[in-house]
Formats: sequence, C-alpha cells, structure tokens
Amino acid sequence: MWRRIARIWPLHLFILSAFVAFALLLVATGRSTADYPFAELPLHVFLIQNWGFTSELA
Repeated sequence: MWRRIARIWPLHLFILSAFVAFALLLVATGRSTADYPFAELPLHVFLIQNWGFTSELA
C-alpha cells in the first residue's frame, strides 16, 4: 500500500498544482473559475474528493 501511495501521490500533486496554477491564472485574467472550486482543494490533496463529502462527483 505504501509503495502504491509513494508512486501515485507525487504525480497527483504535480498535476493538481498545475491545475491550481491554471485556475489562479483564470482568476488573474478575470475569467470564470466556477469549474475549479478552491474549497474542495484539501479533499483533492488527500485523494478523498469522491468519498461523499460533496453532493456531486469532483
């Protein structure tokens, strides 16, 4: 289990940080970020975004 986490989580954080940077770029240019809910970011960091903490799949 730990080897799987060690293999998947760094890539997940890299891709997640790229999407956060993109969403911040959208905010800086005044575009809509409705599809990027920043409040759900902690759920995504810990890979628990679809465990029922929100009303829809993320």
